[in-house]
Amino acid sequence: MTETSHTATSYSHGCRCGPCRRLHARKVATLRARRRADRTLINGRLVAVEPTVVHGLYSTYINWSCRCPECTTAQRDRRIAVANQRRAERDGIVEA
Repeated sequence: MTETSHTATSYSHGCRCGPCRRLHARKVATLRARRRADRTLINGRLVAVEPTVVHGLYSTYINWSCRCPECTTAQRDRRIAVANQRRAERDGIVEA
């Protein structure tokens, strides 16, 4: 990829140079900020109400900053699984 052909979509086409990584990071940050702004307070929790959002996923907790009970549980379960995996790797117990 030539230096002049870098765009905001170059990252999704495989380019990992510094400028493309920065453009991608800025794009993702903008999307997440927009999604955070669209949340609604329900029962004291900020919840993503976009019709396309699938609740109960770790990615919804991260990308949409959804704090509904289902997404919070998914995030907690992921955090526990990662901690257990790291503990097993540290102790030399690797699951096949």
